[in-house]
Amino acid sequence: MRLEALKRRLVAEGLFALERKRPLPTAPRRVGVVTSPIGAAWRDVQTVVARRDPRVELILAPALVQGVGAVESLIGALDGLGQLRELDVVIIARGGGPSEDLAAFNDEALVRAIARFPRPVVCGVGHETDVTLADHAADLRAPTPSVAAELVVPDSTRHQVAAERLWRRIATRTREALESRRRRVGEARRLVERRAPPAKVAALRQRLDEDRRQVDRAVSRLVPTRRQRLLGSQRRLQALSPLKVLGRGYAIVEGADGRVRASAAMLRTGERARLRMRDGRADVTVEGVEKSG
Repeated sequence: MRLEALKRRLVAEGLFALERKRPLPTAPRRVGVVTSPIGAAWRDVQTVVARRDPRVELILAPALVQGVGAVESLIGALDGLGQLRELDVVIIARGGGPSEDLAAFNDEALVRAIARFPRPVVCGVGHETDVTLADHAADLRAPTPSVAAELVVPDSTRHQVAAERLWRRIATRTREALESRRRRVGEARRLVERRAPPAKVAALRQRLDEDRRQVDRAVSRLVPTRRQRLLGSQRRLQALSPLKVLGRGYAIVEGADGRVRASAAMLRTGERARLRMRDGRADVTVEGVEKSG
């Protein structure tokens, strides 16, 4: 009853109004994450982001997500991220659990901290059926932490597919336009040969030849221009590809289970792992782990 009364009061204040919701950035580069550093939610967010776009920088603001002091810890983590100027969006994440474990996300102080945060906030707390007041205050609710990461970070590989589809479409249209113009010139020539008086045939043929040269020149200018624009677009899209990152000497580390290991803390001595590089993969064994920071 207290929770429902609080929800009605916050709704009356307009904290959950749709017009307050801010759109997510289309190409985020720095994403803040408020969650427990030892929970499954943090690992899920890292795995999804590494798969969709390894260039995105994740900034963890560690916090308690249940129990005594969780509300103050979550608010402090949010306030800390709010001091970063080059931050695009924030994810608040926590795995599922009983309703009493999610109590911190129904606290009025945390709800107001989310509402006043200067950047868009995505709330991925609990399972699909868990809905908290923090979900209503956030700019976007996600059913799980993994879905929150998918909503925030676009899949960079789709740009390459779109570029290839556009290239094929323009090449087809250019070829069809060229064939159509050549066909029209041929039809006009045959018409002249059948109907024009002999005295005008030479002059008309000369005009037709000139028209054909103009068509050929126009097509020769059109095709390189469009090809140059497409090559420029393709180079920009290729620069966004995760493979470019691997080509500069970086590698993606996957565990034996196929999941990405985005930090040294996720590796264990003696564990089998696989390195995904620009031109292939390599199976390795972890002989030691050295954590930084």
